[in-house]
Amino acid sequence: MASAAPTTITSGGNLEGNLPLLKGPVQISGLKELVETGKYEAWILDQFGVLHDGKKAYPEAIEALRQLAASGAKVVLLSNSSRRVDVASKKLPSLGFDPSLFCGIVTSGEITHRHLIDRSLGPFFETLGSKCLHFTWAARGAVSLEGLGLQVVEAPEEADFILAHGTEAVGLAQGPNTTGGTSTSQVHTEEDKPARPASLDELAELMRLAAEEGRRRGRMIPMVVANPDIVTVEERALRVMPGTLARQYEEMGGVVKCMGKPDPISFRAAQQLTGIPPDSTIMVGDSLHHDILGAASFGIDCVFVAGGYMQSNWGWHLQLGEGKAKGKGKGKGEGEEERWRGDTEMW
Repeated sequence: MASAAPTTITSGGNLEGNLPLLKGPVQISGLKELVETGKYEAWILDQFGVLHDGKKAYPEAIEALRQLAASGAKVVLLSNSSRRVDVASKKLPSLGFDPSLFCGIVTSGEITHRHLIDRSLGPFFETLGSKCLHFTWAARGAVSLEGLGLQVVEAPEEADFILAHGTEAVGLAQGPNTTGGTSTSQVHTEEDKPARPASLDELAELMRLAAEEGRRRGRMIPMVVANPDIVTVEERALRVMPGTLARQYEEMGGVVKCMGKPDPISFRAAQQLTGIPPDSTIMVGDSLHHDILGAASFGIDCVFVAGGYMQSNWGWHLQLGEGKAKGKGKGKGEGEEERWRGDTEMW
C-alpha cells in the first residue's frame, strides 16, 4: 500500500464477478475494483509494509481501510509481529488507524503465547519444558513472558528450548538457581528490562552452542519462533527478524517451529474471526513467501503489494510465465507463485 508501488493481484482460486478469469497477469485500477466484484466478504491485511512502515502510516492505506470497512466487508489484521494482540491494537491509533474498523487482530506473538500457556494445543509444545533461552528486543522493548511460568536461562546447556521473539537481545536470568547453576526466573514486565543487548553474531554463537548441546543429549534443543519474518521494513530500511535466526538454526541441525505466516495456523485464526470461507476471502500482503504463499496454500486469493518490503529489497525482479511467476532476488519469496499483476493506486 506504499505510494506509487506496483501491486499484484494473485488468485488462490477463481476470481469471478466483473473481472475475467485469466491465467496471466491482469492490471487493475485499485482495490475498489475487487470490492465491486462482490466476491470478497472478508479482507485480511498484513501490517508492516502494507499499512505502515513501522513508524509512519501510508496515508492511502488509512483511506483504503475506511473504504473497505464502509463496504461492509469484515477486515482482519494479520501480522507476524511477535507482540501480543493488545500491544498491536494500542499502536494503531498513534499511526492514524481506527482499531474499530477491524473485526479482529491476529499476531504470531499471540498465537505463540496461547500455545505456551495451553500445551495441549499442539504436540510440539507438550514436551518443550519450562527453561528457555530467550531472544528478544532491546531498543524496541523486550517481550514480556508474564504468566507463562517459564524460567529464562542464559546458558544454552541449561535450556529446554529457545524462544525467539526478537533479534536484538538475550533474556536475563533473575534470582538464585537452587541447582547451583546459572540463575533463573520468570520475566515479568517490559519495564523490568529483563534482557541485555546482543549482536546477531552473539545470537548465532548461542544457537551454535545449543546445537552442540542437543547433539550431546541425542535430542536437538527445539526453537519456537514467534515472528517467522526474515526481515521487515522500517522507515524504508530492512531489519533482521527472528525468521533469519530460524533459518540459521535449521542449518545447524536445529528443530524449529514457526508460529506465523505462511503456516496455516495464522490464516485459520483469521478465518475464525471472520467466519467467512476462504473462497470469499482475500489477503493483502507484501511478502511472496509469508503472505502470498500462505494465503494461496489456504485457498485464499491475494493482493501482492510490491511497496513495503519489496521496494526495499534490492536485486528483485519477477519472471512472469503461463499461470504463475517466479521471484528471484536477495530476499524472501524466491520461487513463489502468483497470477495477477498490475501497477495501481491503493483504492
